[in-house]
Order: sequence, then C-alpha cells, then structure tokens
Amino acid sequence: MSTQFSDGPAFTRGDNLGPSSGTFISRLSPITGMIQWDLVSNDYDFEQEIARSAYADMLHDYNRNQRYHEAIRHVITAMKTKGQEVHVLDIGTGSGLLAMMAARAGADSVVACEAFAPVAKCARRIIAANGLKKKIKLICKHSTALEVSNDLPRKANVLVAELFDTELIGEGALETYRHAAEHLLTPDAILIPCKAKMYLQVVESPFLWSHNQIKPFGSGPIFSTGEMRSCYGCPAAFDLQVSRLQFVNDQVPSNDDNRGAVRCLLEEPIMFHEFNFPPPTSNLKLNESKRIAEVDGRKIVARYNGTAHALIVWWGLQMEPSNTIPAITTAPSRANPCSTTKDPCSSPVWRDHWMQAVYFPRKPLNLSAGQPFCIDFAHDSVSMWFDIHPFPTESLVAQNRPVCTCLAHITWPRSRFAELNDWRFRENFLKNVNHVSQQINALASESMAVVVPSDASVLPLQIYSSLRSRNFKLFHLDCSPLSARILRSIYCEAGADISVTDNVDDLLVMLENLAEKMPSPVTIYVVAEPFALAGVLPWNSIHFWYLFGRIRQQLPKYSCHLVAPTFLRIWAVAMEFEHLWKIRAPVGVDCEGFDLRLFDDMVLSASCATDAPVEPQPLWEYAGKARSEQAIVFELPLSDPPVFSQTSPAAPGSIGKIASRSITIPISSVKTNAVALWTEWLMGDGNWQAPSGPFKPIKIDQEVDWCKVGPRPGVYLFSTSLRAKLRSRGGACSLRVISDFDFYTGEPSFSFDVT
Repeated sequence: MSTQFSDGPAFTRGDNLGPSSGTFISRLSPITGMIQWDLVSNDYDFEQEIARSAYADMLHDYNRNQRYHEAIRHVITAMKTKGQEVHVLDIGTGSGLLAMMAARAGADSVVACEAFAPVAKCARRIIAANGLKKKIKLICKHSTALEVSNDLPRKANVLVAELFDTELIGEGALETYRHAAEHLLTPDAILIPCKAKMYLQVVESPFLWSHNQIKPFGSGPIFSTGEMRSCYGCPAAFDLQVSRLQFVNDQVPSNDDNRGAVRCLLEEPIMFHEFNFPPPTSNLKLNESKRIAEVDGRKIVARYNGTAHALIVWWGLQMEPSNTIPAITTAPSRANPCSTTKDPCSSPVWRDHWMQAVYFPRKPLNLSAGQPFCIDFAHDSVSMWFDIHPFPTESLVAQNRPVCTCLAHITWPRSRFAELNDWRFRENFLKNVNHVSQQINALASESMAVVVPSDASVLPLQIYSSLRSRNFKLFHLDCSPLSARILRSIYCEAGADISVTDNVDDLLVMLENLAEKMPSPVTIYVVAEPFALAGVLPWNSIHFWYLFGRIRQQLPKYSCHLVAPTFLRIWAVAMEFEHLWKIRAPVGVDCEGFDLRLFDDMVLSASCATDAPVEPQPLWEYAGKARSEQAIVFELPLSDPPVFSQTSPAAPGSIGKIASRSITIPISSVKTNAVALWTEWLMGDGNWQAPSGPFKPIKIDQEVDWCKVGPRPGVYLFSTSLRAKLRSRGGACSLRVISDFDFYTGEPSFSFDVT
C-alpha cells in the first residue's frame, strides 16, 4: 500500500491535560533546528534514570541470580553451623533481591541500602509483599553515607553486593569495597562475591581496529590528520557481544570480507589479574600497573604470524571463600576460557548487562609465530588500559592513562570510525561523490554555493576535491561543536577552503553574505550524507531536509536545490530474537522464589513514560531469525522541502499535514517477538543506500546478517500482551504496521499489532 498524505491534524497538544499531568519543556531539536515544546511527566528525570538502568535486564540473568542465591545460602548455613551470628549488609539493593535471599536464608539481621529514592521506595514495597518487612531494614542512602550505630546496629560480617559492569570496576566497586572494609565491616567479614579474576585474549582483527583509527582515504586530500593518526585514543572499554564475532584460524583478510573476523593469537586465554574484595583494605589497590611477560613460568608467545590489534577482556567472580559455588563468568562462548585452566568457571551464558570489553594497544604489533611478547596492564579506581610490546623490552614505566588528544575518539562513536574505514562504504561513497559532482557541473551555475549538512563526514572534502576547478564556495554544517572543531583542523591540514559551522543561523548568515558579494545570482546546492551524531535512530539523519527548507524560507531570492538524498524509505521485518526480547520483558512472580512484579511495574511504567517504542540496537550482536519478508512501511519524497513559519516547520505544499502508511505483513512463526526497522536513502547516483540495514538479502526463517558498522537499526520489542496475543492466534498470522510522520518533530511514529 502506498504512503497516504492527508490534511488532517498531525496531533493535538494539551488535550485533556489536568494541571498536574506534566510540564512543558523547551529543547532545540537536532532534526528540525527549531525550538520545540514537549510535554513530559513531572517525574521525567527519575523515570528516565529507571528506564536506562538495565535493572530488569539483570534480573533476567537467571545464572547470576542462582549463583548469588547459592552463595548466600552456603555462607549463612556454614556460619550458623559454627554458631556464629550473621549480620548482612546489602549495598545497592535495587529490587531488594539479594537482601531477601539473605533474610530467607536465616541471617540474624539484614540492612540494605539504596541511594536512588524511587527504587528504594519500590524495594521497600517488594520486601513487604514477600513477607520480609520485619527482617530487612532498608535505608535510602549511598553506602558511603552509612554510619554504624545510626544506620547499622553493628558492623556487618557478611556483605552481599552486585557493583559490577562490563569492565568490572567501572561503577566504582573498588572504592565502595574499600569504604565498606574501613567503616562498615568486621575484619573477618565474608564478601559475596569475594574475588574477581580477569582474563584476556590477544586478537588479530582489522574489523576491531577499524573502530579505533581512521585510515586515510585513497583519493583526494587525506581525511584524517597527523594528530588523529598518532593519537592513542581513549581507554574507555569498547563493550560488545564478542561471541557474535567470527572466530577464524586462517589469516584474516585485510578488507575483512567476513565483516567481523577475529583470530586469537594466544594458544589459551590468560588469567592476568585478581581483585580481592574482603578486608583489610590493603587487599584493594585503587591504582596498579604491571607488565605480563610470563604465565605459570612460560613466556607469552604468538600462536600465528599476525598483527595484535586488540585485547578481549572478561572476568569471573568467585562467589564465596570456599569456592564451592560455581563462578559467574562473562566469558565469550567462543573464547573457551576454561578449556584447560583449573579455574572452576561455569559455562558462558548470554547476558546483556555484562558483555566483554575490547581494549586497544597504543599501536598494533606485528608478531611472528612463536615470538614472545609482553602485555602492559594498568588500572585506576574505575578504568583499565593496556598496551602490547615485543619481548625483551625495557622495564615497565608507570603507565599513564591514555588521553585522546585529537578529540575524534571522544566525539565520534566507534561505529562511525568503523563505517568510515569500511571499504564498501568508501567504494559506494566515492561513486556517489563522482555522480553528484557531475550533476552539479552539468547545471553550469555561474556562481554557486555547496552546503553539506552532515556530521563527521568526509563528503565535503571529496566534493571540494572533485569541484576544485569551479567557481564555488563550500560550507559544511556539522551540528556538534567538537566535531566541527576537528573538521576545521582536517581541512586546514588538507589545504581545503571549506567553511565549517555548527550553527544553522550562522550558516544562513554566511550564505547571505556570500550571495551579496557574488557578481551573479548564487545557486545553492544541498548535498548530504545521511549521518547525524545526535541521531538516535537511523531516520533522525533527515535533518538535512529541514536545513534545505530553512534555506528556501530565509533566502528566497536565491535558487536552492537538494541534490541528494532525494527519497527516504523505511523498511521493516518481523524478527524472532533468541535473547534480545528479555531486556524489555517483565521478570514476574518467580525470581529465585521471590515475587518482583512490583519492580516490573515500576520499570515498565518508566520505560513507557520516557522511551520511544522503537529503540536503537546493534542487531548484529544478537542472534535472530527473520519471520517475514522485508517490507517498506514508510516512504517520503524529499525534493520539496518542509515549509517553515516563525514557530515551527510544516509539511511541503505538495504533501498533506500527515504522511501515513498502513501495511500488513504475513509472519511465519508465532514466536515472533520483535520488528526491526532501518532506512534506505536514494542517493545522487540513483542507488539506494541502507547504512543500518541487512548486509545480505533477508530470507524467511534464516538468521539475518545485519551490517556491523555505522548507525544502529531500530527495533520494536513486543510487549508481553502482544506476544501472548500472537501465540493465541495459532495458525497463519500477520503483522500490522501503521506509520505516521510528524513534520513538526521530523520523526516518524509507529504502532504494531498482530492480526
């Protein structure tokens, strides 16, 4: 069914709103470039923090819950057997789950603390609903604000806590444990968990390295500067589902045709560091550095000829001192960290709140098979960093935390680095630039300005190179001030006369000033690569279309044309994800025997209040099969720009106030639990580009091979009620998708149902 355009109202603001319904807030829209007013709940900030917290995701980690429960019962039973009293402190209780486990296991007293007031309030209700109100004292404070005698009747001799992130220490676990050991715990206190072991594998992977450094483009002026190429980057962990990479034993191609190939350069992963959590505080060092050259008396050597591009790091938790309870591990399934080691790691399981961390050396190291090398490791209280050196080498010098000096590593996302490095992207990009240049040349305007409204883009430099012989001025609008600063240095080093600004109003002034100086009327051409740093979903890159409209509205004396992209399509496919659906699913009535439905209500309510139904996800990291054909669910011609008044944008005259579309898509399985959506843009060369879409054609009931670089596609995860409705249908079912484009916000909205 084709897209319908109507003259009805897009929406009505403020209908049936009572005085306490919410608050209007103003914001500058990165899509339209205009100030917009949005109605938000009075508790919006709290709700957003709850929705972003991944509480529900953690509670769906059945392995984590089971291991904690087993360890708590084991420790309390052992202490009771010895005639000891058990006084438990739970730091960062969240839902109250660990505190309830301790109370039900027979602890003499349980004190739980939670600093975030809305969550603490919910935990108090959950504890009461599970009949444990009299056994648990809940305090709404950060653990560092607790005082013995005022908050705790005595020092605790058991501490249960889950303070970890993918990097283990990124949420401040070390400082929290140190403070507890000094002020809140007895000297012989037992901690659950009590120890963490760190593991790593050194890998060859041009794909991973492409997320850290931008290679110069082969033609025209060099894109990256010397400072960018010599910058060591930032030490922030690159977290991803490493198990979804393609582990290979043969040589990894330089172009990485496998789009994510990784080759392990160590025969076995190595355990390189331990963090011991219990008192005394001397156990926990907030700053350490060391050089790792040997493991169990044997030198670290390369398994193959290859280049060490990255280190994949994960951890395992020893749950209690006797090591009876199996460990919790974040190991990737294909790294097989425990195949020959003596560590009692359990089998790897899927998690999304804890993944694996990728770290990059300062420079890649070329290695020969059998060549010894060494690894430098350092950490502070919240982060880690690594480097790789040949062996033998100089002794370790105190390693300072790497700092990004070029700004690109802290301004542009790693996925954008990888997209700019991808050879397919570059090939298609250069073809499009050539076609756009030919198109502009064919128009033969005497005086012209080319405007490129694209963030972190090489497009202006390539257009400048291809149109250098013409009389024109090139303007680049990059809406991020830091990104614009980076691009100025790139253009300066390349000797390119390109004016860069991060402000739409400044751009309009520059265009008007240029037009007044030109001897003949200026023609303005808008050319964009649809990418926006502020864009959350792939269709948010339509900001160039709104700039096109602003130029037409504010500079009506001059001819203005949109060269590319000229058409937007949004595609959808019904999906069955193996695990991804869990991140938005309720935990329910039985989480290790505890009823957490009140927590479900809080998290899901907060998510509904603050989150759009469609969210961005790196879908290549999640196993999932297509359960329908792909279908176009929305399309919009871009040749005519939106019309601007003094207050807001509206639809072009050729289109009604609403662009809507309704489509029904047959689905092949009642196990469908999501819809994936991505954009396609019609570029100047007549080809459609789908930067966030599938890498290969979709086939029903087969795994979808999603593009691994660039913008993330959107995904709508079915609610519990929609999944139940689908299962109740039994036989042939269809997915109904209704899409509406709001010209005021520049965003489409979607509704989904099954029929």
